[in-house]
Amino acid sequence: MSSELRNSLWTVVVETIIDFRSNEIRNGNYGRKEPYSKLAEYYRDLWIYFFKLPIDSLSISYGCVDGHRPTEFVRAWFFNAVWSEVFDFIEFSSSYHEAFPEICNNFLKKECLLIGLLMAFW
Repeated sequence: MSSELRNSLWTVVVETIIDFRSNEIRNGNYGRKEPYSKLAEYYRDLWIYFFKLPIDSLSISYGCVDGHRPTEFVRAWFFNAVWSEVFDFIEFSSSYHEAFPEICNNFLKKECLLIGLLMAFW
């Protein structure tokens, strides 16, 4: 995977999921507060179902993501992961924003087109 594609996919994760999802707890049905913010739900799902890490290693306080440590952890993992793990991560994250799959596919198509053009000149 090229560094350009990896950078582009990370940008999509940040802009459509991490920065987009609220880190505030909202009122749910019947005026009851939700137990976690939308951002905390995403990170909890990553910790439990994707990374399979102990939940007490995730910085959540009062139902909200506490600080930048979760993002820093995921970013470090993302940029050190092998290409197949990055694609697994993208697939896992695809249900957290409606436009996420389409945006990622656009970057993937562009990358494949560039590879095809380069191969044609060899």
